[in-house]
Amino acid sequence: LGPGASGLGLSVSVTPVYGDLSSGVAGLWDQEVAALTLEHRAARDSQSQALLDAELGYGISALGGHGLLTPYVGLSLAGNDSRDYRLGGRLDLAPSLSLGLEGQRREQITAPPDHGMALQLELRW
Repeated sequence: LGPGASGLGLSVSVTPVYGDLSSGVAGLWDQEVAALTLEHRAARDSQSQALLDAELGYGISALGGHGLLTPYVGLSLAGNDSRDYRLGGRLDLAPSLSLGLEGQRREQITAPPDHGMALQLELRW
């Protein structure tokens, strides 16, 4: 469910995925660098996984109508019993320029919670 071309209003996305979800970024997040042996990666990459990713946001006018601020919350559930909670906001300053800030908490049964922050600047040309 999208807010339309203006970006104002409610947006909801739910994405279910099943299959091979391995990627370099996910691998670095999930595994310690020392555990990235070829045998371990081959075993992990051959396993199918399930993922559900959901995000709820609301676009509001910002900077006197010259920008769009979208605060959001997100949840990701993975088949390996991990959960990611996200809270953040995106500020679109122009069609080609946006800035984002996100906090994240990852919970897994086999490890203590992991927390992170991300600052993203996106420039499109």
